[in-house]
Amino acid sequence: MVNQIENHVYYQKWEYQQLLEQHNIKVQAWAPLASSLKDISHEPILLEIGNKYHKTPQQIALCFLVQRKISVIPKSKRKSRLKENIDIFDFVLSDEDINKIKQLDNHYTLFPWTKMF
Repeated sequence: MVNQIENHVYYQKWEYQQLLEQHNIKVQAWAPLASSLKDISHEPILLEIGNKYHKTPQQIALCFLVQRKISVIPKSKRKSRLKENIDIFDFVLSDEDINKIKQLDNHYTLFPWTKMF
């Protein structure tokens, strides 16, 4: 089974992912690039890590999710972005990189209308 949930560098939901995995449910990221509600392309931590691997901040954000075994389907209408989004399988983020990205988690949805109360 798959549960599609909001999941991106600003809302990482580690505990929920662990709970789902206990029930053999995989996570698929909804809004893996924060749906342009936050500007990932100028996020200092993602820029720093991206420079290390010669990748864009978006590629770092997608790789972060994929390394967590979360499937991603980033939305784009541009062919160049589609190519960029798939070009994330030639590097692996280090534990140090992952820990830096974990600092971006604000534990709150970017879509308040999804919050029940």
